[in-house]
Amino acid sequence: MFPTDEVRWFFTGAIPATVMAWLAAQGCDLAVQPPRVDYYLRLNGDDSLGIKLREGRIEVKRRTQPGEIVRFGERAAGLVESWRKWSFGLREFDERLTDSGDWLGVWKARRLCFLAVGDDGRFSPHPGNLILQQGCACELTEVRLIGANEMWWTVGFEAFGQTANRRERLILAARQLLSQDSAPALAAENSYSYPSWLQNT
Repeated sequence: MFPTDEVRWFFTGAIPATVMAWLAAQGCDLAVQPPRVDYYLRLNGDDSLGIKLREGRIEVKRRTQPGEIVRFGERAAGLVESWRKWSFGLREFDERLTDSGDWLGVWKARRLCFLAVGDDGRFSPHPGNLILQQGCACELTEVRLIGANEMWWTVGFEAFGQTANRRERLILAARQLLSQDSAPALAAENSYSYPSWLQNT
C-alpha cells in the first residue's frame, strides 16, 4: 500500500518551452523516462478509482479523501487529493485483453524531479539515484490517448511517505516552486486526476 497526496493540471498541446525553463531555473534536473503505454480500465462515471496495466503489473489507485482547491501562488490553484495505491505483478498477460474495448491505452513520456525538505523547511532537488523515503515528486509529462491525434501535457506534484504530514509537504513544495515569477499560470479548472481526465477526454 502506497499513500500519496497529489495535485495535477492538464493542458492540450506540447509542453511549452517556458515550463521547461521554469523547472530548470529551480534546479530541477528532470530525469527523462522512456516513453510507455499504460492501459486504463474504463470506469464510466467514477473518477475516484483508477485501474491500469503498466509494464507487466496491475495498479489500483483509490481516492481516500475529497479533494480541496488550494492556492499555491498568485497564478496557481489546484485540486489536492489523497490517494492510496496498490501494485501487483501479473504472472501472465494476454495482449488481446486490451483489444476488448474495455481498456484505454495512454501513451506517456514522463520527466521527473524528486524534492526533499531540508532543515530550513525548504525543498531542494534530490538525486534520482538515491532512495527517498518521503518527499515530493514533480512530474512533467506528455500524454496522448492511443487512437487520438491530440497531444496533452500535464504537470503535477505528488507527496509520498507514511507520515501524516504528506499534504502539508505537498502544499509547501508546490508553493515554493509555483510562487516563482517564471512559474506557469495553472488554473483550478485545469486541475484534476488521471481518472477525471479519462472520463472527459
